[in-house]
Amino acid sequence: MGADLARQDREQNERVALTRTMDKQAGANPPKMRFFLVDRSIPALEPEPGSMLLLRADGTWGFIVPCEVLADEGSPEVSKEVFVSTVAALSGSMPGMS
Repeated sequence: MGADLARQDREQNERVALTRTMDKQAGANPPKMRFFLVDRSIPALEPEPGSMLLLRADGTWGFIVPCEVLADEGSPEVSKEVFVSTVAALSGSMPGMS
């Protein structure tokens, strides 16, 4: 039980940190970033049209062809909150962060 609470607390802290970082990176005039879950579980980020990043199993981000995600009904667009929660649960970080 204590381990579950510690994990939930860590994930919540990671969600808050990821959200703050994303907001900071967006600046005053944020571009329309879009968020996806490839195969309903793997985070993908479209920071600008025509460019997409996919969270790899090792926690790094790699480029993916956007049309492959956009054409796949099994890879829905999700809210920023769902995206951040999923990245945190997978112990990932936002691209460009160490």
